[in-house]
Amino acid sequence: MRRTLAIAAAVGGLGLTLSLLWPLRDRVLDRRQLQSTVWLDRHGERLAAAPGALDTWSEPVTLGQVSPHVILALLAAEDRRFYSHPGVDPLAMARAAVQNLVELRVVSGGSTLTQQLARLLAAEEAGLAGLPPPPRTLGQKLREAHLALRLELQYDKQELLTAFLGRAPFGNRAVGITAAAERYFGVDPARLSLAQAAFLAGLPKGPSHYDPIRRGERARDRQRRVLERMLAAEMITAGQAERALAEPIEAQLRLPPADARHAVGLAREQLGDAGQGGTVRLTLDAALQRDVEQIVADEIVRTYARGGRSAAVVVLDNQSSDLLAMVGAAFAENPRWGQYNAAVAVRQPGSALKPFIYAAALTRGETAATLAADIPRPFPDTWGVYLPDNYDGRFHGPVRYREALAQSLNVAAVDVLFRTGLGEAFALLDAAGLKTLDRRPDYFGLGLTLGSGGVRPVDLANAYAALARGGLFRPWRLVAAHEADGVRRDVVVGDATRILDPRIAFVVGDILADEHARKPQFGERSVLATPYWTAVKTGTSKGFRDNWTVGYSETVTVAVWVGDPRGGPMHRMSGVEGAGVIWRKVMNRASGRRSRRPSPPEGLVQVRVCHVSGERLGPDCDGGRDEWFLAGTGPTARCSYHRTVEIDPENGLLVPPGCRLRHAERRRVTVYPSPFDRWAVQAEAGIAERTTPRCPAPPAARVELALLSPGPTESLRLDPEVPRALQALPLQAVVRGAAGPITFLVDDRPVGRAEAPHLVYWPLEAGLHRIRARDEQTGAESPTHRVDVR
Repeated sequence: MRRTLAIAAAVGGLGLTLSLLWPLRDRVLDRRQLQSTVWLDRHGERLAAAPGALDTWSEPVTLGQVSPHVILALLAAEDRRFYSHPGVDPLAMARAAVQNLVELRVVSGGSTLTQQLARLLAAEEAGLAGLPPPPRTLGQKLREAHLALRLELQYDKQELLTAFLGRAPFGNRAVGITAAAERYFGVDPARLSLAQAAFLAGLPKGPSHYDPIRRGERARDRQRRVLERMLAAEMITAGQAERALAEPIEAQLRLPPADARHAVGLAREQLGDAGQGGTVRLTLDAALQRDVEQIVADEIVRTYARGGRSAAVVVLDNQSSDLLAMVGAAFAENPRWGQYNAAVAVRQPGSALKPFIYAAALTRGETAATLAADIPRPFPDTWGVYLPDNYDGRFHGPVRYREALAQSLNVAAVDVLFRTGLGEAFALLDAAGLKTLDRRPDYFGLGLTLGSGGVRPVDLANAYAALARGGLFRPWRLVAAHEADGVRRDVVVGDATRILDPRIAFVVGDILADEHARKPQFGERSVLATPYWTAVKTGTSKGFRDNWTVGYSETVTVAVWVGDPRGGPMHRMSGVEGAGVIWRKVMNRASGRRSRRPSPPEGLVQVRVCHVSGERLGPDCDGGRDEWFLAGTGPTARCSYHRTVEIDPENGLLVPPGCRLRHAERRRVTVYPSPFDRWAVQAEAGIAERTTPRCPAPPAARVELALLSPGPTESLRLDPEVPRALQALPLQAVVRGAAGPITFLVDDRPVGRAEAPHLVYWPLEAGLHRIRARDEQTGAESPTHRVDVR
């Protein structure tokens, strides 16, 4: 019998020992799931916070971050023998039993701080499982005592004290000393005074009973008892106790900050569950963020009456592509559209994509002096015939790329895209990070340059930042780091990639900064003309539903969108009137009103060109400018537009060389070749390059005939929803050395006859067709082009 009892005792003892040594899970020290999430700006300033998994405010803490007053006050209030007992204190339990027996009620529990930690762990585990805290029964107390012994065996005293300080309840959903210090006194725990430390140390005994907000007198009485215990334990002197009691306690329930709501919400989406608990450091600058929010709030009052109900602003650091400020709505608390984060919403950009269309053209070898055709012209497009027009309702003839981009001429931009090709332009936009253009290029068609696709303001700002960096694309970043349980994880978004030749990026930026080139459309003193260097572009979508201003200085890129979040049209408010004013004010603040003009990279040269033809300045030109060219691409020929020629006074036409017209007049004029000759005559801008029929060209003259439209090979589609009569293909030819009319042939069948500028329209027919042009006087023919109509 004795042997059986001995074996049973041995087995029981072994089981008890194993149960005490069985490893506890890391939840004692790892509280990330339960901790609040705190968002800081790039300088460490608090932006916002969110409660943890149990809907409580709790932040990580270490003993080094806590005032020594707190630790002493806590030990005096809860467990003076903490450093000498093994987790359960028999003396304290005996003393509590005597006190309760004398008072005939429970006045003391005798639980050690470690036992209280065990109870908190049990309640925590139940809460995560969706259960109520365990009841305070004898069995539960025994389980807590057992857990306390395990804790003491597996953790040192400093770790246990840290764990308790992070879990102790202080009322009003404040858990842990850090949350309590911040919530009641607005300070971090290292700055708590003795009076404040004693006040807080008394709360965990009964967070509701000693509620500092609703039961302030009880909390003060409890503070007095804690100070008396500290004095009795010789932790403080009588003088310190008197001064602490005399110190006024102003406990207030401080709400956590809720700044930069849309940026914080976006960061939360980016991190997901991995961002739960701990500290998230954002790239934002809190001071700049507040100023930008105020600018938007002030200016939206001006645009509201014209339909500009809200606005979005993105400010990026040019060097790193870090987001310095992001406003998603004019008023984040607005119940109608405050939750709509327009900074990451897909909106039509209007003309704001044009710089990249021109950059793609320059990549193909064209220059800032290349001429775009801003004339009435139908363009064959994916969905039929495209007929763009300009914002001012006028056509401007031959326009150098510099003026065409600076003045945001729509017809010229479509001409540039048509000549460049949708594929090449689209590839550059994709490389610049505009991933919301997620259809095939022909889906958007030539309208891409006028905003037929949708982009997000944050992505468009980042694309412009790539121009500011000389053609280097870098993904934008909002979250800089996430720190939880002492482990910091920095966020790296990827290396920079080159998407554009730095010389081309410089030329595009130089055009966007050219106030003189911009002036005919935007005026001499528009809001875009800053007293420091900036490159800027506006955009207005179809129907005035979105307007934009995007631009960069030496240090920052700013994108502004103004519109109605519900998609309603504005009352003829352009990007300058709406977004431009906000852009300038934000740029002033973000750049500090300082920005130097960038230095041209190697491989660029300047050549003085004619302001009309873009060719090298000639002796008859009446004005020129210095233009940038990539080495080897500058013009070599002198201007052919400005000439001193003989004119037939009867019809105003040119007298060809070798013709002896008796009454010819010699004049200095601007001569516009095809396809600009008809525009020149209508606009009274000069004369057409047509010769007088009274002096036909000599028989030996060589006739050169070529098709301008269609291209050598075209693939078109008939749109079943558009009347067939409206789907016509422009047939246009250029001829030199002859003055007669031109006949156009489709599949050897004449379909039209035209004088200069030799343009007719052929109604589209399904099938594969051969098209050529023929000069009626000489019989000369152009090469045959092929068109596939489906």
